Amino acid sequence: MPQLNPAPWFAILVFSWLVFLAIIPPKVMAHTFPNEPTLQSAEKPKTEPWTWPMTVSLFDQFMSPTLLGIPLIALAITLPWIMYPAPTTRWLNSRFLALQGWFINRFTQQLLLPLSLGGHKWAALLTSLMIFLIT
Repeated sequence: MPQLNPAPWFAILVFSWLVFLAIIPPKVMAHTFPNEPTLQSAEKPKTEPWTWPMTVSLFDQFMSPTLLGIPLIALAITLPWIMYPAPTTRWLNSRFLALQGWFINRFTQQLLLPLSLGGHKWAALLTSLMIFLIT
């Protein structure tokens, strides 16, 4: 019986957790616990005179959330990619994959033949666009 690789399930779990942390702002997740000590009536909190709240920037609400200085969106994007297993040399290509690889190579070759070296940087973009259009 083949043994299942736990890496994809772990990647999905970590990815969903990081996306949850990236989407939910910390103020929404903040809550109080029922056994938390509260101020007694004899203890009056120190109050300061009311002032207008200072806004650092109007765009602070759009900043990417971070955890220990690491942007969570970067972790959410890279962790599943890192945990994805690399294909081994023992994997055989099917006829479809062989035909697809041949088509990509021929398309790129025909695209790059009349172009100068400056135009070669467009090859990856145009090839991926062609694959997107035909699928």
